Amino acid sequence: MSDKILAIRGAIFTWAAHGVALGVAFFVTPILLRELGPEQYGIWSIVTALTGYYGLVNMGIGKANVKYIAQFDAAGDAGAERQVISTAFVILTLLALLLVAIAAFAAWSFPAVFDIGDYPASLARWVVFLVGLRVVVELVAQVFHAGLLARKRFDLSNVVLIAQLVARGVFCVLVVRSGGGLVGMALVAVGVALAVSLAKWFLATRLLGIPRPHLSCANRRTARMLFGFGLLELLIQLARRFSAYGGGLILGILAGPAAVAYYSVAESLTRRSVNLGKGVSGVVMPFASQFEAQQDRHAMRRLAVLSVRVLCALGLLLAVGIVLLGDSFLRHWIGADMAVHVYPVICVLAVAVALKLPSSGFQSILTGMGRMRFLSGLAVGEGFVMLALGGALTRLYGAVGMACAVLVAQ
Repeated sequence: MSDKILAIRGAIFTWAAHGVALGVAFFVTPILLRELGPEQYGIWSIVTALTGYYGLVNMGIGKANVKYIAQFDAAGDAGAERQVISTAFVILTLLALLLVAIAAFAAWSFPAVFDIGDYPASLARWVVFLVGLRVVVELVAQVFHAGLLARKRFDLSNVVLIAQLVARGVFCVLVVRSGGGLVGMALVAVGVALAVSLAKWFLATRLLGIPRPHLSCANRRTARMLFGFGLLELLIQLARRFSAYGGGLILGILAGPAAVAYYSVAESLTRRSVNLGKGVSGVVMPFASQFEAQQDRHAMRRLAVLSVRVLCALGLLLAVGIVLLGDSFLRHWIGADMAVHVYPVICVLAVAVALKLPSSGFQSILTGMGRMRFLSGLAVGEGFVMLALGGALTRLYGAVGMACAVLVAQ
C-alpha cells in the first residue's frame, strides 16, 4: 500500500474515531447520569480526571517508540528495531509496576481527599484502583500501539479504538442498568483494556510482522536514546497541558468563577475543533521519521507543504464557521444571558485555532525528525508568554483578555 493511500486512510479513520467518541458520549452520558445520579456520576468524573494524569508516567516513551520504530524500519535495520521494541517494553513494564503503586496510594487516599458524599469509601477505593489498573494495562500495550502507528496503519489503530469506545459504552450502560454501579463500570474498563491490548498485540506482531520484544535485546544505549527523546516529549506535554488548562486557573485567581465559566465553555468548544486537525497532523510524524531516515528531503518538503495546506484550509474553515455561527449556536445551547459573554471569547480563540492547526503539522514533522529540544523550547516559551500576558490582560479585560493572551502566545 502506497504512503499516499496510508495517509488518506489514516486521516479518514482518525476523523471517524473522533466522531464515534462524540457520538458515544452524546448517547451514553445522559443514561449514566440518570442511572447513577449526580453524586455517583460526579465521583466517576473525578476518578477519570485523576487517572487521566497517569498517562504522564510513560515519560514520553510511547512517542519515542513510534519515532524510532519508523526510523529503523525505513532504514531496514531490523536489529535496531527489535532493540527499540524490547527496551521500550522493559521500560514501560517497569513504569507500569510503579503505576500500580501510585494507583494503590491514590485509591487509599481518595475518600480522604475528595468529598464522596454517602458513597461507601471501600467501594470508592476499588473504583479508583481498578481504573488505575486500566491505565497500567494500556501502558504496557503502548509498545504494540506504537508499532501500528510506526507502520502508518492508523486505520487499524482507529478501528480498534472505535471498537473500544463502542464496547465500553455499551457494556457500561448494561452494567449500570443491572445494578453494577461504579465498580461494575471500572471492571468493564479493565476488561475492555485487556481485550484491546490483545488485539493490538495480534495486529502488530502477527499481521504486520513487527518484532516481538525479547529481554535479551533490551540495552542501556537504546534506553538512553528513548529517554533522551521521551523526557523532552514529556516536557512538551506538560507545557501544552498548562497552555490548554492554565487559562482557567489564571482566571480563577484573578477574575473569579464567572469569568472561568465563560472562558471554559469557549475553550472547550475550540479545543474540540482543534482535535479535528489530528486527523492530518497525527498521521504525519511516522512519515517524517521515514523520510528523515531515508534522507529524502524532497518527500519531506512535499509532506510539509501538503499537510500545512490542508490544515490551513481546515483552520480557516473552522474559524470562519465559529465566528459566523457561534453566536446563534451559543444562544440556543447555553442561553442568551451567558452567550453574550462567551461569544467574544470564542471569536478570539477561533483566530488562535486558525493559527494552531497549521503549526501542529510542523510540530509533527519536527517531532518525527527528532528536533525535540527546539520543540520543547517553543512549548515552554508559549506557556511563559501565556502566563505573563494572561496575568496582565485578565486584570484589564477578563476572559477576553485571557483569550487574547492565548492568541498572542500561539
